[in-house]
Amino acid sequence: MGRKERFPLRFAFFLLAFLYLYSTPSVVNASLETGHPTSVALIESTSEEGTVASPDRSTPLEEIEEEEHLPEDFFDLLTLELPPDALPFSMQTITADPSDPSITYDVPIVFNELVNDYIVFFQTRLRDKFELWLARSGQYTTLMRDILREHQLPEDLVFLSLIESGFNPKAFSRAKAAGPWQFIKGTGKKYGLRIDDWIDERRDPVKSTVAAAKYLRDLYGLFGSWPLSMASYNAGEGRIMRAMARTKAEDFWELKQSHHIRLETKNYVPKYMAATMIARNPQKYGFSIEYHPPFTYDEVEIPNATSLRTIAKAAGVTVAEIKAYNPELKKESTPPRYPRYRLKLPPGTRETFLANFSPNSQTGPKSTEGQRHRISKGETVSSIARMYDVSIESILQANGLSKESTIRTGDYLIIPTEKHRISTGETLSSIARKYNVSVGSLLRANHLRRNSAIQAGHYLIIPTED
Repeated sequence: MGRKERFPLRFAFFLLAFLYLYSTPSVVNASLETGHPTSVALIESTSEEGTVASPDRSTPLEEIEEEEHLPEDFFDLLTLELPPDALPFSMQTITADPSDPSITYDVPIVFNELVNDYIVFFQTRLRDKFELWLARSGQYTTLMRDILREHQLPEDLVFLSLIESGFNPKAFSRAKAAGPWQFIKGTGKKYGLRIDDWIDERRDPVKSTVAAAKYLRDLYGLFGSWPLSMASYNAGEGRIMRAMARTKAEDFWELKQSHHIRLETKNYVPKYMAATMIARNPQKYGFSIEYHPPFTYDEVEIPNATSLRTIAKAAGVTVAEIKAYNPELKKESTPPRYPRYRLKLPPGTRETFLANFSPNSQTGPKSTEGQRHRISKGETVSSIARMYDVSIESILQANGLSKESTIRTGDYLIIPTEKHRISTGETLSSIARKYNVSVGSLLRANHLRRNSAIQAGHYLIIPTED
C-alpha cells in the first residue's frame, strides 16, 4: 500500500514535527505517535461532568443536518474544515484490533489521530445515530458479506455501507444518491440496476450490493489500493486519477495532503477506518448494541406487472409488508416490462402465495407505453384525466395507484395511450370513428386544432375515453 518512503525528506519533516510538539505545551498531551497510550486515552478520557474531553486541537467533525422539514431517510454528512495549521498525520497500519488480536481486519487499517478523532465523534456527538446504524447492520451484514465474498472481495468493505447510509435502503442525499450503497443514477445503471418510474434497484439491499461489489472490484483493479479505491468510490475514479496525475502522488495519504481532492473525500477513508474499528469491536468503544435480526425472505417470480394488493392477498400478508421487503418498488405494483421479476416475501409465505396466486387472473398496470405527464401544483388525478380525455381508472391502473393514493407535485404519471400510424386518405373523423372516440378528444390529446392538417406516416395518440 504505497511506495517506499523517501527517507531524508520525510526524516526532516518528522523531525520538525517532533520539535514542534515538544515546544508547544497545548499539543504535548495529544501524541502524534499512533498507538501510543496517550492516543488511546483520548478515546476513554472524560471530564468531571462525565462528558468526553475534547482534544487540544480541533477535530474534523461532521454532522447530520437535522432540519425538521427533511424526511426521515435524508442522509447527508456535512464535514467541517480541518484547521489550516494541522500537523502531518502519523502512520501505523494495523491488521488486528490493538486490544484484541483475535479481531482481524481484511482491509488494512491505518490508525492515526484523524481516525481517532472520528472514533471520538462516533462515540459522542453522533452516538445515538451511530448506535442505530450498528443495530441496523444486523439486518444486512450477513447477506452483504456473502456477496462480497462471492466476488472475492474483503468482507470488511461492508462497513462502507455503514458510513454511506447507516445501512438504510431508503437513504437518499442532496447529490441524489440512493440506497444502502448510495449510488448515483448513472453509476447504478452502469452496473446493472434498473432505475425508472416504477422501480429503483439502488434500494434493493441484494441487487445494490452486487452492483457495489462489481464497482469496488473494478476500482481495485484500477488502483491496486483499497484507500484509493474507497476515495474513488466517494469522488469518482476520474477525479482521483486526475488528482494523482497532477500531484504525482502514489497513495491516498500522500494525495490527501494536496488541494486536488475535496475535504469530504480526504475524510472519507479515515471515517471508514474509524467506523470499521468500532463495528468490529463495539464493546471496547462503549457501545452495547442490540442488533436487528438478519434480513431473511422467501422469493417468488412474478411473470407480469401485478398489483401489490393482489400479491399481498395471495400471500396472506399486508401491502405494507410487501413494500417493506421490496423497498425498490415505487408504485403499488411490480414493474411492467420486467420479465421474471423476483419479489421478496416474508419468510414462510411462499407456499401460501403459490397456492393462491394465478398469473392469468392478476391485475396490474398496462404494459403499453404512454405519455409522461409532470404533475403541477394543484393538479389531481381527475383534472389530469380530463386534460388527456382518459379515464381516472386507466391512469390509476397504468401507474399502479389506488383511489386512496396521493400524488405529489414534480412527480410523473404515465398517461395510458394508444398510437395510430396515419395512412394515406385517412382523416381525423375516420380515425376517431375507428377507435370510437370523439374528434374533440383526438384533437386535445394531440394538441391540434380543427383546421390542423395531418400527414400520412405520422402518428396520432389515441385517448381512452370514459
